[in-house]
Amino acid sequence: MTMKRFLISALCMTCSASQLFSALADENHAPVSTLAQPANTTAAPKVLSFPNVVLRKSVWAQELAEPQGIVRDADGSILVAEYGGGRLVRFSPDGSRRSVVATGLKSPAMLARSGKTILIAERKANRVVRLERNGRLTPIGGAIEEPLGIVFSGTHPVVVSHTTSRLLRWDGRAWQPFYVAPQGSGKRYGYRCVEAEPGGALLLTDEGDGQVLILTPGGRIATWTQSFDSPSGIAIGPDGIVYVADEGETGSLSRVRPDGTVETIATDLGKPRGLLFLDARTLLVTNRQGSIWRLDLATQSNP
Repeated sequence: MTMKRFLISALCMTCSASQLFSALADENHAPVSTLAQPANTTAAPKVLSFPNVVLRKSVWAQELAEPQGIVRDADGSILVAEYGGGRLVRFSPDGSRRSVVATGLKSPAMLARSGKTILIAERKANRVVRLERNGRLTPIGGAIEEPLGIVFSGTHPVVVSHTTSRLLRWDGRAWQPFYVAPQGSGKRYGYRCVEAEPGGALLLTDEGDGQVLILTPGGRIATWTQSFDSPSGIAIGPDGIVYVADEGETGSLSRVRPDGTVETIATDLGKPRGLLFLDARTLLVTNRQGSIWRLDLATQSNP
């Protein structure tokens, strides 16, 4: 192990997620990975706990056609992309009322919001569209092969081309590719979702290798953890911790420590994908099997 690698490893044991990303961005490092631990059993429904927190699960909405992307609009309402129904659905903040905002979409996948701007990755139409305030959909830029994950990094949208494992950034005029996965012999890539860290680093879920990758602002990429079966949605919570949905056999949600250690906090979520924090203790998770879960994280006093 080089001295530089050693220093990064030591830092990871104590730093926050934000500090870790900054360290990776500052160092000229080689990719680091951990041993893969794919889920291979099906657990019965249960309440799981992790240090000082108890998680409770309930159904927030159901009877949806393969919901995937989920964001909160500027007015507090919740927007959900129905991949199987080709629709964008709006929910009241408590989930008690819903209305259809847009129809006729070709497999709308993930959503991203910045201010009053809502973007939709329209996967089978090979494009990204913007939801206008009057409900119309306006294409943004040219074709993107099977766009899936999408996020605002600063003021610039970034989208994942799933089948080509490329990342593209909107420069105001066109989608510009800025990262392409290396094409190793027989290598299967399957980048899915993307999350942006305030410092400019990007987190990517890769279903092909069951891993989460970190792409620094300088273009360096590293494996953060390979402890997943089929990772999908990813989000940085209000607590600064990274949360990852896994569509593998147990349908789980986990959080990742800065050193790459994974703690599974919920299972039996079906096919979880989109993640949305309503507040520091309330998380919505879309289930591609037709529902949306509400997960409540309640603080537990130490004995």
